[in-house]
Amino acid sequence: MNEFKQIQYITIPLLVPLMVTLTILDVGHIIKGDFGLFYTIPRDVGLLYPTTDIIDTYVYRGLRTGSDIGITTAVGLFQSAVGLVMVIATNLVVKKISPENSFRKLPRNLKVYEKKQKNSEHNYQHNVLSGIIGIHTSVCINYFSIVFG
Repeated sequence: MNEFKQIQYITIPLLVPLMVTLTILDVGHIIKGDFGLFYTIPRDVGLLYPTTDIIDTYVYRGLRTGSDIGITTAVGLFQSAVGLVMVIATNLVVKKISPENSFRKLPRNLKVYEKKQKNSEHNYQHNVLSGIIGIHTSVCINYFSIVFG
């Protein structure tokens, strides 16, 4: 019985911020499809495009063939914008329910912020966001280098 109380009062409360952060970030990926599945199974069979085409394969095919780069870019940007709006909306909902678990607004001067704050939670959230932005940027650069040679 003692182990269950430890799980209930110590382990789960310590895991809640991590679960909330991962949920906020994963909500942005709801409208993304499984690119590998929808690209490798139908290959380049034009008859299957109406039933198997998702936004990711449409953008990839449009950039690869160079047919209409403007529309393709707009579709990819729209998908990213919808994901961003969903992440922000989820963060606002979390902020109303549990303000200590939401992402907070970062101040303009981070050096002053780091001196004033002794709580490492704020710095951790900033580092997580910086890491995610860096990873996303490198993935985009690799993607475009593969597509455009």
